[in-house]
Amino acid sequence: MIKNEHTTFDLHGLALVVVAVAWVAGMLLGNVLPLSSLPLLIAACAAFLCLIFFWRNPRNRIFTLIILCLLLGFWRYTIASPLGDTNAISASIGTGTLEIRGSVSDEPKLEGRMRVLLVAVSAISKNAGASWQVAHGKMEVETLGEAIQDPYGANYGDDVELQGKLQIPPPHTTPDIFASMLFPRISVRGTGGNAVIAALYHLRVTLSTIISQSLPQPEAALLTAIVLGLNTPALKPLASAFNVTGTVHLIVSSGFKVTILAGLILASTRWLYTNPANQATPMLPAQKRKYNKRLWLTSTVVIICIAAYTVLSGAGPAALRAGIMGGLLVIAPRVGRTYNVYTALAICTCILTFFDPFVLWDVGFQLSFLGTLGIVILTPILQKALKSIERLPFGHAIAEMSAVTIAAQIATLPIVAITFKQISFIAPITNILTVPLLGITIFIGILICGAGMLFAPLGILCGWVAWPLLWYIGNIVTE
Repeated sequence: MIKNEHTTFDLHGLALVVVAVAWVAGMLLGNVLPLSSLPLLIAACAAFLCLIFFWRNPRNRIFTLIILCLLLGFWRYTIASPLGDTNAISASIGTGTLEIRGSVSDEPKLEGRMRVLLVAVSAISKNAGASWQVAHGKMEVETLGEAIQDPYGANYGDDVELQGKLQIPPPHTTPDIFASMLFPRISVRGTGGNAVIAALYHLRVTLSTIISQSLPQPEAALLTAIVLGLNTPALKPLASAFNVTGTVHLIVSSGFKVTILAGLILASTRWLYTNPANQATPMLPAQKRKYNKRLWLTSTVVIICIAAYTVLSGAGPAALRAGIMGGLLVIAPRVGRTYNVYTALAICTCILTFFDPFVLWDVGFQLSFLGTLGIVILTPILQKALKSIERLPFGHAIAEMSAVTIAAQIATLPIVAITFKQISFIAPITNILTVPLLGITIFIGILICGAGMLFAPLGILCGWVAWPLLWYIGNIVTE
């Protein structure tokens, strides 16, 4: 007599990974097959009803959940896409000179002698301002200027009015940029935006000024880029060298820096609590409550610092990804959960793409995501291959650092080759020689900013401590 075995799906805690993969696949499908949002929403509702019906059947439940997330991702991308949307700013491309109202939704970027603004459009006029109609979408605006913050021009959070001709977005932009405008007439109508983010943006500029007063150039520009993610004009001679050597992640907002900061904060707050494992006798209930309060206090401090630095460094997709994962890493043990890097990546992806589906096409997010995934998957394999190095003095540290660096380089190689049209064979060596100094450089940079705000000569004194490190990093990359 043959017995039929009932097979079930055991995801081993990776249900969120399956959900995230289906969600992202739906968004990618939406980019390839533009459909109406209403049929997709109806199909998603039907899939949800099927999920309830099949909930007790593990096999049908997982397949129905995948279909539901696929449809929801498809629908989310469709409602964000400008295709077929008459109110999208892209519908007015090629219609002559227009008046456009909106707000600067991100900090200005410097590209050569130009300032590039990202404007969130709110209204448009096709008759020289006589009447206005509702419009939406983001547009890229190029203006003349070489200053991070222009006292006479538009900055983050400003409500602006533009006059010019709309053009198709530049080829390097992500799908969330619906249009572009070259050298329009700009007038600032007021200040808006998120007050907290605007204050942090102005703080970035202030800290950049303190660094430039504490160090000579180009070391000041290099430290500004490392700590704050701001590329100033003085960094331009070095920028190409960082691209060629595969170390551009050192001078842009990156998740690795957020991770380093979290480690620094954790190390500096250990005095707030004691480890009960080191105690000879069990803790009393009152002692345990006090210990847990200190743990939560430390976790709160770390999370606040991670959030502040994430925004302070530009709040790019890569930094946001690391900020969310850093927060999950801190919270997980506090609520009795085991931290799983795959689940954390899935949660980050779902959160970021829910608010902005176009983040999937952001190069910074792609590099950060693949780099993290590559480190987790490839590092153990490479450590085995480099096991012979561990016999040398400091061999274990060298082997581990080399494995992590090479793993990240291998994982991000396709994106770098396609996006930047270059492959750097010296990138692993350059990263091994510079990345270990990133933590101490960030720490001294934060120290310079804090000391400089209190007393300028103290900031200059700290600057001379940082100068040898910056000189070394600059010369390793350029030589």
